Amino acid sequence: MNDTLKKSKPSVLIVDDDNNTCKGIARALSGDYEVYTAADGYEALEVLDHNCDIQLILTDISMSEMNGLELLEKIHYQCKKKVVIIMSGHTEYESVVEAKNLGAYDYLTKPVDLNKLELSLKNAYDSMEYN
Repeated sequence: MNDTLKKSKPSVLIVDDDNNTCKGIARALSGDYEVYTAADGYEALEVLDHNCDIQLILTDISMSEMNGLELLEKIHYQCKKKVVIIMSGHTEYESVVEAKNLGAYDYLTKPVDLNKLELSLKNAYDSMEYN
């Protein structure tokens, strides 16, 4: 098949300082997505600088150095066309509201239900195609 006719896989960047969570989600998504990973917000920004084709970002909210909300804010300031989904082990109402106000597409609780994650990523990607 001609490479120009093949539809490329959507790309997702997974940002989590828990290496096991990051690897597990990456493994689960690797069949349907081009997967990138980062251990913190600063590494995530570097990955985005070098891979501008990344469309979806899945980030933990609780990370040292730069938390997920700070990362979300920087991503939306620098790259408006990216869709960010926040993950958290806690569902504090204030964090959910702040994430939504900063432009998060969705907010998922950890441990992440892979079916919910896949649906959220699919819906997020579909919404990008129509904007």
